[in-house]
Amino acid sequence: MNTPPARFGWRALVFHLSRVADWVERRADEVALGIAGATALVCALRAAQMPLWFDEILTILIAKLPRTADIWAACADNADGMPPMFYLSVRAMKGMGWNDSLAVRLLSVAGYAVFTFCLFRFVSRQKPAVYGIVAMLLPSLTGCWFFATAGRPYGILLGCTGVAMVCWQSISRGNRRATAIILFTAALATAAAVHYLGFLLAFPFAVAESFRVFERRQVDWPVVAGIGSPAVILAIYAPVMLKAKTQMGIHWGKPNIISAAGDVMETYVLPAMPVLAAILIAGFLITQFSSKPVRPGADSLPKGEFVLVLALLGLPLVALLLGRFVIGNFVARYSIEAMASLAVVLTYSIGTLFLNRREPALLAAFCMVAALALSQIRHSGAIGSTTQQIPAQALTSGAPIAVSHPFTFMTMRYYADPSIWKRLSYVASPEAALRLVGSNSDEYLMIRGSRYFGTSVIPYEQFIRQHAEFFVFGDDEYHNWLMRQLMSDGAEALLIGSGDRQDRLYRIRMPSTGTAR
Repeated sequence: MNTPPARFGWRALVFHLSRVADWVERRADEVALGIAGATALVCALRAAQMPLWFDEILTILIAKLPRTADIWAACADNADGMPPMFYLSVRAMKGMGWNDSLAVRLLSVAGYAVFTFCLFRFVSRQKPAVYGIVAMLLPSLTGCWFFATAGRPYGILLGCTGVAMVCWQSISRGNRRATAIILFTAALATAAAVHYLGFLLAFPFAVAESFRVFERRQVDWPVVAGIGSPAVILAIYAPVMLKAKTQMGIHWGKPNIISAAGDVMETYVLPAMPVLAAILIAGFLITQFSSKPVRPGADSLPKGEFVLVLALLGLPLVALLLGRFVIGNFVARYSIEAMASLAVVLTYSIGTLFLNRREPALLAAFCMVAALALSQIRHSGAIGSTTQQIPAQALTSGAPIAVSHPFTFMTMRYYADPSIWKRLSYVASPEAALRLVGSNSDEYLMIRGSRYFGTSVIPYEQFIRQHAEFFVFGDDEYHNWLMRQLMSDGAEALLIGSGDRQDRLYRIRMPSTGTAR
């Protein structure tokens, strides 16, 4: 294929794709680093623009506490839900001069960029470089893209997963053993340090290393020690974890197989399906005109790496079992590390369908970049607003204002003028929330966190005893047990107006003999 058969058409397209694929193979690492760098830049720009959301606001407020001891106390009181090291890392970013948005998000941005490059390295050691590019782009089509800019530790967990995979792969192949073991141990320990369930990352490596020991008939003790490093972190955190667990309440994420499977599919698989379908159709057509397979028969994963990928793929099931029998909840992001194995499995599946040819894989990479770019353009004007606006009538009346939604309450705590948010109260009742909406973990979080966030959180019974007339402001749909309880207690509600998004303002009058039930 030295000259194109025609200026236009499938064969001409294949010719140009083949030339680009040759160039990518020659400069594989530079291309992958460029993509990872571009990913980091795009994520950093988004991170700088987006307003903080509920979880991030909790993160930054805890990170700003005056003393390190205060952060440990807030974690023990379950004021949020992450371990101390995560808040300390955000605190360190603030100390470097970053504003709140970047301080809370840049570590996730960096972790995600590292993750994508590590996926490239893991795959391209066995397959053509263009397939490594496909692997590093795939997670951006899924819910992982959200966590690339989220001020929570999930981007860091992905980075740790990528580093651990590449290092274990190097160890199993005998490459740069000493450096690989150090980085491998650091990655697993870091994962456990920034998220209470980060220790689960050790599980797939324990399975893969057990298989490696079986094959070699010899224990690699430094690697075993690295796999055990999260246990040291758990031992340090144990007192904090045990105390926080007693104050967690009932979480909204139910650990049952049906809801868990749906959550995993919606987070990791379904968002990528339209683009993958288009890729498979275009790739099939290109394959008919492509060159012979590259390195035929030499691109299958070694047995140990195959076991590692399968064990990683099973991590959501491990997290579900842990949620079912130990912690009492499950959310798909708790096993976000499984996205690494899914990217590898999908990449190898694409390679099989494309007969390991480079041209359709390169076209797939271009399609993913185009899909991601279009998604960013489409959503560039819908990043969000910084605060909800309470209608003026409530602000000028002097009557108490109860906020019915934790997300609204904390968003106003962070963004609204102190003269406004200090007039607001969150009315809490774990019992009523559990009875009416099926969970009360947010209620306990608001109660326990109030001493660290400087917020006014008042028990429901106390609030309605003290105030016969007041306003209620908040989301009419999600988590709004308060309005339902007030109606049950005979209150009169008059809709006054709406704020931003779904928030509404009601004037409430309690019956003269009304009591909470």
